[in-house]
Amino acid sequence: MSSSVHSLFRNKNFRLLFFGNALSGVGQGMTVIGTPWYIVRHFGSSHTLGTIMTITIVSTLFFSPYVGALIDRHKRKNLILIENVLGFIGLGAMSLLGIFDGYSLISLGAVYWFTIMIFNLHFPATYALSQESFPPESYAHISGILEVVTQTSAIIAGGLTGVIIEYIGMPLIFAIDSITYAIAFFFLLAFTYEARVGISATPKHFMNEMRNALGYLRSRPSFMWLNIALYMPFIVLVSIDLIIPFYISNVLHANATTYSAADMFYAVGATAAGLWMRNFSVSFGENFAYVSAFVMFAIALLTIALFPIIGIVFACVALTGWANAGIRVNRVAFIMHTVPTELIGRINMFFGWIGTCMRILILIFLTWAIDALGSQWCYVCLAAIIAISLAMYMRNARDNEQLIVNS
Repeated sequence: MSSSVHSLFRNKNFRLLFFGNALSGVGQGMTVIGTPWYIVRHFGSSHTLGTIMTITIVSTLFFSPYVGALIDRHKRKNLILIENVLGFIGLGAMSLLGIFDGYSLISLGAVYWFTIMIFNLHFPATYALSQESFPPESYAHISGILEVVTQTSAIIAGGLTGVIIEYIGMPLIFAIDSITYAIAFFFLLAFTYEARVGISATPKHFMNEMRNALGYLRSRPSFMWLNIALYMPFIVLVSIDLIIPFYISNVLHANATTYSAADMFYAVGATAAGLWMRNFSVSFGENFAYVSAFVMFAIALLTIALFPIIGIVFACVALTGWANAGIRVNRVAFIMHTVPTELIGRINMFFGWIGTCMRILILIFLTWAIDALGSQWCYVCLAAIIAISLAMYMRNARDNEQLIVNS
């Protein structure tokens, strides 16, 4: 571990941010892993889960621009504290509902929607808080460490979820999630925070705020297209959430333990990227790191489609973890270095909004394709999307080469 990372962990604020994210990540991960599996096993077809995911993603399409404006307008610490309070209340209520009444498809769809809405606030607000609270030379390390803690939490969540669903039940999943939100609240409450000038200024009109962000991107078109290309692996990854329950159940003929184990293998690969991608990028260059991650992602998806063997699938899932998380670690550092803090919330939300539009189109296609073509062909289609994104990245990387190197 480098001296810069050691110095970060000597910082009380960073330790609080680290452990708060670790704990809440375990609970959130259990809900996000467990709810789709429970829906598939108890309520039916790809159309059921696909409809829930599509409604959720359409909601984020309208929600995301306002989140970006909120992050730039208000104190980021307060937003995350409110998120933790809402998570504690919402998931606690869901746990009690399961104990005393049981779950309907509507209640499970609602908790999935609620958790994804919190995700859409939590991560942009956390990165904006980090940019605001720590020096620029630590951005790359912060991005990598937060990726490690997110994926380590996912490993723990994956290990627990399958066992709890099979032998205890969903109410315990939601109870653990609720408790972790409460603990994360108290960690962040102790975070020493002073907003930079302008963060808590008198609110401007929402449309004027968005025009400022769009004007920044319109003056940098190749920067915009580059970041859209770098965002696509994440869109492909979250689209896999619809495919993988059916692939594991219908192609591998496996159970919830295998499903949660696949999440654990993904998290192992992603954790490795969080630990070593920055060193890899320094040694071989940022462009090579990005290109190799795109290629690895596409090959892994094709291999999953062609060789439905559990051991091979687990290895390829780990490779997708390395590729997606490696691209994200570098992309987050790139954004933190190049975008002013007073715009970063809206800029991140713009890319999130574009990504959401793409995800809606992909989910609509996959909802049809799972039944019409089979889940294996769906993986082939996603590999093609990664290949197109790589071409888009390479076309725009030359115009942003100096920015990429400096990140």
